[in-house]
Amino acid sequence: MINIGTAFLIRCYVRTMNGHSLLKNKQSLTILCAIDFSESSRHALTWTIGMAEPLQAHVVILYTFRLLQSKSGEALATKRKMEELVAHDFSLIEKELLHNHPVSYEFRTEVGFVSDRIEDFLKKNNIHLIVVGKTRGDDNRETLNGLIEGIKIPIMIVP
Repeated sequence: MINIGTAFLIRCYVRTMNGHSLLKNKQSLTILCAIDFSESSRHALTWTIGMAEPLQAHVVILYTFRLLQSKSGEALATKRKMEELVAHDFSLIEKELLHNHPVSYEFRTEVGFVSDRIEDFLKKNNIHLIVVGKTRGDDNRETLNGLIEGIKIPIMIVP
């Protein structure tokens, strides 16, 4: 779990990167945590929550999945079923990891590759830090490397 000293250093970094504040108009810090329900992503979410609490940061929890069209061609039905399964899985994590923490958070699902969805999310939202698990259950090392290369904000990889 992150300690207060580490949280303070991250807050200072965010406030003074290149001599300019990354936080405009007294907005709060926003952290994006990409999960895939693997053990590694659970560690990443635990770490994110531990950091967000003392920083009073808002957490966006992002789950991405690929939608492969079934032989019957019912992609929309497949997507809805997947979203129901993901919502159920998240409710379990929510009870275990988020229930007793006063952290502001939201959960989102996106269809596509994790690196593409994160890059697109960053274009549309003001995110200050990205946290991911070191080993994603659904992706390979190339996806993580592609994510790191394409991102222009700090990214934390949690073992």
